[in-house]
Amino acid sequence: MNKLVYPHRSFMRTGVCDECAKKGTKFYNVNKNPYIGLMSCDDCIQEIKKYLQHTTIKADDLRKNFNQSINIKRSNDRMESDWVIHGDAFQEKKDGPFWVQVRNRHNTLSKLVKLSDVNRWNNRV
Repeated sequence: MNKLVYPHRSFMRTGVCDECAKKGTKFYNVNKNPYIGLMSCDDCIQEIKKYLQHTTIKADDLRKNFNQSINIKRSNDRMESDWVIHGDAFQEKKDGPFWVQVRNRHNTLSKLVKLSDVNRWNNRV
């Protein structure tokens, strides 16, 4: 693979293909992140899927590394348990952190956090 295109935010369901810049026909989002992904034309679908394979970590694979619930640091600096991995982790740029969507068990709160922080808060460093 000569280049690697990273998932990015997109609020439009139309646009240009992230591989060849032709008119995009399909948006491939990162699991549980409907506005983060890659746009593809009809000719570049396989290449776009390869990029997503290289820039994401499946939620099921992440869940295997943690207990059923994880600890999360809230924005008020309080640690809370009973959170879960909710979506795939994704990387937005080369050498950048992986981000992952987490939710509390009651499904009332969600947060996008760095995977490295989740590892640290759960003694997985």
